[in-house]
Amino acid sequence: EEGRGIAYAKLFFRIGGYITKEWYPDFLAVRRGSMDFEDCYAEGTLSYDAKRVYEAARSVPRVLMPELKSMAAFGREEGSAFEQALTELQMGMFLTICGQRRRRNKYGEEYGWHCTEFCTIEQFWGEDFIRAAGELDPVEAEARITARVLELNPEAKKGTVRKFIRG
Repeated sequence: EEGRGIAYAKLFFRIGGYITKEWYPDFLAVRRGSMDFEDCYAEGTLSYDAKRVYEAARSVPRVLMPELKSMAAFGREEGSAFEQALTELQMGMFLTICGQRRRRNKYGEEYGWHCTEFCTIEQFWGEDFIRAAGELDPVEAEARITARVLELNPEAKKGTVRKFIRG
């Protein structure tokens, strides 16, 4: 909730990290180019569990993680599958964390601990921003990211840099 110039999600090595609005388009271009969710799912690069989660998430502007799990019809015994699907969608740059808030009871009163809130990247950054990112050349985008990584860390191994960029 720090502002719209930075996003936080499980983007790098399957763990959480920040990414600025400046670099988001380059990573998006490399990871999926102009392909949308349906394209990636049809190509077989996303799981059925990820489809369940994504369809639930895009049906609302923002959703708390426990509500998302329920909306996607994951039972208690499917907690691991739900977590994997969430990570898959964040690594594929389809969902991002957009804040935290507490749940509300039937009277509208807040209760419990704060929960992570998710939204689609289109809801977070805007449709035009995502469309423009999809028009970038993935090869050039990867070269820009690689150059920046090596500028900051000249000792970085080529394979690690590639994994960092491509997810």
